[in-house]
Amino acid sequence: GTGSLTVQNGGNVGSSNVIYVGNNNGSSGTLNVQSGGSVTGANVYIGNTTGSTGTATITGTGSQLTSTTN
Repeated sequence: GTGSLTVQNGGNVGSSNVIYVGNNNGSSGTLNVQSGGSVTGANVYIGNTTGSTGTATITGTGSQLTSTTN
């Protein structure tokens, strides 16, 4: 499947678990963190498996993508 997530304007997505962006064979995922948005996960995997595609774009002052374990 295909999925996308945009976090912006100081919004926050946090997980104590793993965050996958494009994980399964044939899947595609996009993560955009903009304008002070924040995404945090225990582990963050982007395009993790063969045949998957993942893209993460982090732009703007204060925007961040954080992996707390790796």
